[in-house]
Amino acid sequence: MKTICLNLNIHRPYRLKKYDFFDIGRNNFYFDDIGTQAGAEQKSRNFVCPMLDTVRDLVEKHGQSFKCSITVSGIALSIQEKCCLDVIERFRNLADTECVEFIGMPYNHSLSALTDEDEFTHQVKKHAKELHRLVGVTPKTFRNTELIYTDKIGLLAYDMGFDTVLAEGTGPGIDLKGPNFVYFNPLQPRQKVITRNISFSRILEDSLKDTKLFTPEYFTNKLYDDIDTDDEIIYIGINFDHMDGTTGTREQVPTFIKNIIDSAIESGVFEFMTLNEAAHKYQPVAPCHVTTPISGMTRKHDLTPWQGNELQKEALRKVAALGSSVKIANNPVLTDIWERLQCSDYFYFMSTEHLDYKANIFKTPYDAFISYMNIIDDLSRRIDENIEKNNADNMSEQQIKDVISFYEKEIVSLRRKLSDKE
Repeated sequence: MKTICLNLNIHRPYRLKKYDFFDIGRNNFYFDDIGTQAGAEQKSRNFVCPMLDTVRDLVEKHGQSFKCSITVSGIALSIQEKCCLDVIERFRNLADTECVEFIGMPYNHSLSALTDEDEFTHQVKKHAKELHRLVGVTPKTFRNTELIYTDKIGLLAYDMGFDTVLAEGTGPGIDLKGPNFVYFNPLQPRQKVITRNISFSRILEDSLKDTKLFTPEYFTNKLYDDIDTDDEIIYIGINFDHMDGTTGTREQVPTFIKNIIDSAIESGVFEFMTLNEAAHKYQPVAPCHVTTPISGMTRKHDLTPWQGNELQKEALRKVAALGSSVKIANNPVLTDIWERLQCSDYFYFMSTEHLDYKANIFKTPYDAFISYMNIIDDLSRRIDENIEKNNADNMSEQQIKDVISFYEKEIVSLRRKLSDKE
């Protein structure tokens, strides 16, 4: 039998406000909390809860024959805890069935794996802690934000206890036997790497956008016809945003998913497993060498959606540069804001190539950039003011060490620049 691993991804960003130059120093409210809550409640009611109920129904109908994996960002967990507790309750119930695996990721759905290893580690551990608190599970499989992956990112995840990591099945410099096998990380051979089958993931996503495009039977038959005899695992990863009933009703999309899974199981050709179970069932066939970052977004499978232009690069550099100052300030409110602002969605809004994201309130990438940079400017001022208030007498030993470390790095950087000029 061929193994299907279905991974459902749930993420909701905090909505940003349009923040102009004259708000700097006067307005400390960067997020539209009311809009965030209203959007979360609507999506919860219209398709998140119906989809989770469908997963529960499939488990009740098929028992151990149906299993799947769910990835939910820390931001989404936080929002749901505040206004959609029925979603959290459904997560718990699904976890209790032991047929649904919850996957680890950076809490803030951030790009920290590319900018700050310490911050990346902090966010992944924070996400695992919140999953345990709210859902009662400890993740064993890791999926980075939008499947952004390199060998080094996989190694960082392994050092945090993740023996299975997910990646895209193609991208710059990728040369694999095919997506339907288990591989291993060349930097840590004990870590399994499972790559997404892009073709079937996109077919299913397109089907969910328009349930009249394909029938469930067509999808199952295509799986049967296109999978080679030596293929072992078909990892299909889709985002919940593709299940919002774009052309179908809130009932049609979950029914469509249910019919596909019923058809696959009843065929007797396919079995469903969690990703971690599949990683332990199959032996790696080869190393998965990924030195240049790949992602699960766009046809290029690179970092273009978040670093494709100078606006995005500058915004990412600015928010990352605040990290040392945030640690010195040691203010929980400012730290929380800084972590929220690392969400990858905000850089996606600045893309000159991708303007189809429903959560984007900005008319142009430049508008998104200006508003974001104004927020960063105001936050930076608040952090500096906080540091000035904390003189050495009021600092903890750790804060003093952070200050020393910060200025030591600044001195090294300045000396390097001076040497370059000479």
